[in-house]
Amino acid sequence: GTGDALHWKGGSSAQKLVVQGRLAGTDNWLSYNAASTTLGYTITGLAPGKKYQWRIAAVCQNVPLIMSDYSAVQEFTTLTAPGLRNTADENGLALTLSPNPAQDATTLTIKNAKGNVTVQVISLWGKTLWTHLAGKNTSVSIPVSSLERGTFVISANDGTQSKTVRLIKAE
Repeated sequence: GTGDALHWKGGSSAQKLVVQGRLAGTDNWLSYNAASTTLGYTITGLAPGKKYQWRIAAVCQNVPLIMSDYSAVQEFTTLTAPGLRNTADENGLALTLSPNPAQDATTLTIKNAKGNVTVQVISLWGKTLWTHLAGKNTSVSIPVSSLERGTFVISANDGTQSKTVRLIKAE
């Protein structure tokens, strides 16, 4: 299976956090405890190419149990090819990302683009964090230092086709 990192903004004075996750379309939430000082949690054992949902709540007091309401449900889809494989079709758009994992910056090499390329960094729940109009450039430097540690999707679209590759932001 595969795993993905979930991230959220801080600001809680809770004793601990409860992160719940489930396969989209199912009823059973799995609960994971996270320290109140953490800003992320990695869930492992996820199936590739599946849509998952997650939410978070703060435990304000253990006895008696007092919790916040759960956050709005967030969704993400795991990549169909686990690992850090590059994507390429014969004579189609091909992407290579190096270094990966990265700390400060990484370079996306683009081959076989049919038109002007737009590159995006996207969070696992679909939020676009960075967009760059690369045009006909075959190499794009992607800033990574401002991203939190975790997994992101790099998307490149040349107007006729779109390809993605997974980026891991290291400490």
